[in-house]
Amino acid sequence: MRLRSKLWIVTDEGEKLFGDGPYRLLLGVQKTGSLKRAAEEQKMAYSKAYMMIKALEQRLGIKLLNFYKGGKGGGRAELTGDGLKLLEKYGEFRNRAQDYLDELFAAYFKEE
Repeated sequence: MRLRSKLWIVTDEGEKLFGDGPYRLLLGVQKTGSLKRAAEEQKMAYSKAYMMIKALEQRLGIKLLNFYKGGKGGGRAELTGDGLKLLEKYGEFRNRAQDYLDELFAAYFKEE
């Protein structure tokens, strides 16, 4: 038996703002240098991924990605400083929260 949980950040009104989906998408951009490839890895349409990023940027009031037009080598995307900060903070928060939840789960549901 083990614990499974999901965390996401919501607005004061309860609207989902940021969680594992956008986190994985930004990680994918960091890894591949491309929103299109990151979206493909998540089995998501590019248009949906693009709209997700733009909606996040609007709600957060920060720019998450810089896009560079194609050419010989094709276009690319990279995280902005704010995007990288968000990715790092959420990743650390997520990991620490999971560690705490695992400890709490073990304290209450320890197999005897």
